[in-house]
Amino acid sequence: MRARFVAAKLALVGAALVALTGSGALQTGTPGLVAFSRDGNVFVCNLDGTGERQITYDGGRESDQGTTYYGCPTLVTRETMVFLAWSYDRDGYDTTQRAYQARVQGDGVPTAYDGIEHAMGLGYSQKEKHLYYLKLGKRMEGEEGDWGADLILTRVKPDGTQEATGVHSWNAETRIDHCRLRFSHDGTLVTVPRNATDVSSYYGFHWLDGTEDTDLEEWLGGDCLNGVDLSPGGVYGVLALVSGEPLPGRGLYALNVADRRKRLIVELPKPEGVAVCSAAGIAVVESDGALKVVDLKTRSVRQLFEGVDPDVYPK
Repeated sequence: MRARFVAAKLALVGAALVALTGSGALQTGTPGLVAFSRDGNVFVCNLDGTGERQITYDGGRESDQGTTYYGCPTLVTRETMVFLAWSYDRDGYDTTQRAYQARVQGDGVPTAYDGIEHAMGLGYSQKEKHLYYLKLGKRMEGEEGDWGADLILTRVKPDGTQEATGVHSWNAETRIDHCRLRFSHDGTLVTVPRNATDVSSYYGFHWLDGTEDTDLEEWLGGDCLNGVDLSPGGVYGVLALVSGEPLPGRGLYALNVADRRKRLIVELPKPEGVAVCSAAGIAVVESDGALKVVDLKTRSVRQLFEGVDPDVYPK
């Protein structure tokens, strides 16, 4: 009964995603945007690779001792964006996790959100117009000391008030370049980062109301999902290990959440993150430390430049 209920909800979400295809179409002469990280700082440029501007300047590589790493850049509108800042002590341990907002043009000084001090994941719901983050909760201790903590999906309303949702995840070694929150355009489904292993995915699907969730391994057959995007045109993910197929099967996939099938679009080496612009019919994929643009129709690939963890606007 539960499996049929989950399949029915997935089918409805899948239909809603497809129905929205093209609803955010790019206007003639208006370039789309891509945000990304490079060497611990945040950048924005046009989808064609032009007009690059740097948003932060004092970042260092993740886990560098005594530094701050800026990541998870998320485009809210064509003018505004949000991102995370994780600071590390001299022993290489992350000590603070803040959320910032900034102007896409790169002018002005990024501003920290008040009241968000332990953000282990970040995302924005275009449906609700709300910021979400994963709040670091109660720590768990084992025989050898601290080994993880509860992560609580928390909604930040426009007036700054916060409320916890029914969605939880677990943190042990969450990475700032794998901590995105992606939302379906009907506002019902969210992808949440989780503690990944060498045989499990970095992300899982959760219903935003907290009533249901589905384990990716149940329908990906043990394949590891390194990145995922819930675009108006459908669900896309990058798989690093494809069970039952030769290793060249790594790459960008279309994921049918209704019937739990996957379709290879293009093979790519060391795929890690993905962001899809349905309006332009392209995906920006992090592959082997560089950003590559994939035409979803022709499957052609062109490289932009070095960078990780992309996001795009519009969807």
